[in-house]
Amino acid sequence: MKEYRIMKGFSIIRKSVLQKSVLQKSVLQKIAIGMILGLMVISLFIFLNFPVHSVLEVSAGAAGTDVSAGAIVSSASSGLSAGTSNASAVPAVSGGIEWKDYDKGVGIAKDHNKKVFLYFHADWCGYCRKMDASTFKDKALIDYMNANFIAIRVNSDVEKKIAESYGVRGLPTCWFLKSNSDKLSSMPGYIDAEKLLVILKYVHTESYEKMSFNDFEKSL
Repeated sequence: MKEYRIMKGFSIIRKSVLQKSVLQKSVLQKIAIGMILGLMVISLFIFLNFPVHSVLEVSAGAAGTDVSAGAIVSSASSGLSAGTSNASAVPAVSGGIEWKDYDKGVGIAKDHNKKVFLYFHADWCGYCRKMDASTFKDKALIDYMNANFIAIRVNSDVEKKIAESYGVRGLPTCWFLKSNSDKLSSMPGYIDAEKLLVILKYVHTESYEKMSFNDFEKSL
């Protein structure tokens, strides 16, 4: 009888310990799930409310992203029609890139069979100002752009419908279009003049149809 009571006592202890362990595990699982859900909510909030340019910088000496120059190959044949909207006039800069507003630029590109360089920016965007002050001031880039592309400049805060039609999430964002406005590829983030010039040559020569961007860059 004594041994039975001892065995029963240990059985109760084991059961109690097991129940406590299961309870603790359940509580820990709930806490872990809660933390994961919380992190997901925070990440979604940051993604929707903060501009991508704060973490994206596509340049030779900057931290890279999964959307780099070589990504043009993967989306070169997306072939989606571009959206349209009424756009405000873009002031011309003497000796600089010959920027056009959206509607006018798209029409000129079609008439002259030229590809389009579409640049989305905003007044508050620091990296946009950096591109304006450095990338778009480079003479070699200006000459090549004006000779081979129709450059269109869109303020995404003013012309929201156009920005939405191109899925613009962060700034700056550059799009490359065929002469008929079919989409080729996009490039989010800051791009320096040297890198952008190579990308323009890659797109203009349609080298994306026969080689990767990395192979093209090595061939220069």
